[in-house]
Amino acid sequence: MDKIFYDIFHPLPRQGPGSTEATHRALSHVRFTGSHPVVVDIGCGTGAQTLDLAKRIDGTIIAVDNYQPFLDTLHSRATAVDLSSRIETRCMDMRVLDFPPASFDLAWAEGSIYIVGFKRGLEIVRPLIKDGGTAVFSDMNWLRPNPPQEALDLFSIECPEMMDVGTNIELIGRVGYQLVHHFQLRVEDHWESYYAPLEQRVRTMRAEYENDKATLALLDSLENEVDVYRRCSAYFGYTFYVMKMS
Repeated sequence: MDKIFYDIFHPLPRQGPGSTEATHRALSHVRFTGSHPVVVDIGCGTGAQTLDLAKRIDGTIIAVDNYQPFLDTLHSRATAVDLSSRIETRCMDMRVLDFPPASFDLAWAEGSIYIVGFKRGLEIVRPLIKDGGTAVFSDMNWLRPNPPQEALDLFSIECPEMMDVGTNIELIGRVGYQLVHHFQLRVEDHWESYYAPLEQRVRTMRAEYENDKATLALLDSLENEVDVYRRCSAYFGYTFYVMKMS
């Protein structure tokens, strides 16, 4: 079933909500203290944001994901646009990032930090960032109180540690960072780059796996997430956080 899950997401333009504009906006608030910065892109998927970063950063980006085919696709895409010299790939579990302390000027996790949880993600990357360095996460948050029950039901399973923006900001200070900037992704950044392609992918795979009950159940759950976002987008969505080591 794990392979089926990855097969669903592999051809999507992004493996989570986002956009080039949002990546560039977050990066505009990062200040590097030296030349040739070293960046780790955690949970990079097929690397849409990795390529966006590599076009803007004159340094080295180490792209980490636990699924080698995603990394192979990223390498092919980077080669096609002459960026492979700036991007290294590592197949690695984001829960155990095997790098020496103070390896990176910037730790980037776009749409992926929910896998370990926002607080745990801050704790994992903190020793890996150099003094004066930065972490940038985008995280799914509640955006207003009293969300509909269908949204609560969805995220009690998909993202049980999901918090509101204020709670995330409180955690940032508590774990030892200084918030530099934060902003919410536009609805278009959720829909055009992620939910609409995912919805089409689910429809395509239903025909391919029409006799596979387990896969159909997975597709049902993904279709439900798309439908809940369509109806409840005012109540939840991704927020970018730019955080400096304090």
